[in-house]
Amino acid sequence: MSHLRKKQPNPPLQNSDSIIYLLTFSVIKTSSLCHMHKSSLPEVLNRIKDTDVVLDIGGWANPFERANYVLDALSYDTRGKDGQIGVPERFTKDTWIQWDICNRQPWPFKDKQFDFAICSHVLEDIRDPLWVCSEMIRVAKSGYIETPTREAELLYGVQSYEFTGFQHHRWFVENVNGQLFFTQKTPLSHTEQNGFYLIHTDSIMRFFWTDKFHFEEKFAGVDPFSTGDKMMDWKSTFQKNMPTKIKVVNEVCRWLPGNYLKKNVQKTFRSLWKLPRI
Repeated sequence: MSHLRKKQPNPPLQNSDSIIYLLTFSVIKTSSLCHMHKSSLPEVLNRIKDTDVVLDIGGWANPFERANYVLDALSYDTRGKDGQIGVPERFTKDTWIQWDICNRQPWPFKDKQFDFAICSHVLEDIRDPLWVCSEMIRVAKSGYIETPTREAELLYGVQSYEFTGFQHHRWFVENVNGQLFFTQKTPLSHTEQNGFYLIHTDSIMRFFWTDKFHFEEKFAGVDPFSTGDKMMDWKSTFQKNMPTKIKVVNEVCRWLPGNYLKKNVQKTFRSLWKLPRI
């Protein structure tokens, strides 16, 4: 295939990522976060012309049917088949490229080969999102990235009331003035003092880009160039803008005995006030 670079031997998927993929299979298959959020689909489809060549990056669990190519560590035959937009798949077994997207080898595509690239609910999972962003920019002219917001990753009750957000996610991903920032999820994020039961902001981070975008890692923990802990600084800013009624419910939930009570209070007020959830 002349459109592909000469294919190099692909190093085996690293053990840590293999384990994450396999042990979280049932979570991935049943989670709504396998899909691009339904509210995002109209704008994404509006930006894709019928003649555009589209790449889906890491789409194995629920591939985007409009994609002409899919790049993923797992095989075509094991892909999810629920669909997202209800149309026949444009990609085929031949255009499904099985590849470890974090292997620090250039992806097997030409520069700016694709008109549009989709990377939905992938960057928060993987060991090297910075490399993936750099290659995404190299091979595509424009694209769309979607992840949970940092706020959503600090919600109790997403998978459990014993920890916040998704257990297998490695990164908080934030869109700050058109730039992407990645902060490692450390054990500190799961402590009672840092988690929430209700949030007032969107649970989905949506990011459209054209030509290129800025991305970088923000280091978690203590910032050596200033005083204070970055997570605590972030939380102070977030809580400052939080409506008082939500602050009150969050504090009440922290003190309630047992997860059953916390779950019911969370569910009641989230429904009453129509608040975001994953």
